[in-house]
Amino acid sequence: MAIASLDDLFVYELAGMRDEETGSALLLADMADQIRDVNLQQVLRVEHRECQRRIENLELCFHALGTRPRGGPSVVVDGLHADYQRFLSQDPSPVTVDMYTFGCALKLSHFGIGSYRALLDTSVLRGPAACTQALRTNLVMNAESAGRMERLSHGISRRIMATA
Repeated sequence: MAIASLDDLFVYELAGMRDEETGSALLLADMADQIRDVNLQQVLRVEHRECQRRIENLELCFHALGTRPRGGPSVVVDGLHADYQRFLSQDPSPVTVDMYTFGCALKLSHFGIGSYRALLDTSVLRGPAACTQALRTNLVMNAESAGRMERLSHGISRRIMATA
């Protein structure tokens, strides 16, 4: 697909975001399997479900634009996933797995916030209203996710420091 116009660029970036959300869902599922604490596992499973909802919202954008996504791998999310796997190969203790996992989830959320802000700016100027609303919803979901990850990461750090 040639990217010859701003509309083409917008569709390309939307497709990239869809790929990022798909990769994020895989990473979150992997992270949930690594955590031993059932409550923390549940938090990651909720985050995984929210990724699925954001993907559905992105599909609404493609529908509103009358196009289909043409995607590929998300280099950024794939890189985070590879880094996470490399960390796990170091035989970390369960508490450091928890801490690293939620730090990684926080990075993922902040990456999503930046990506959705850029998409939303373009959509407000060029996109259909339904797409703009879907992107705004996804941005809010990511911001809320980042807040949860920050609180949990801080709580895990405090718990570790209290026992050290």
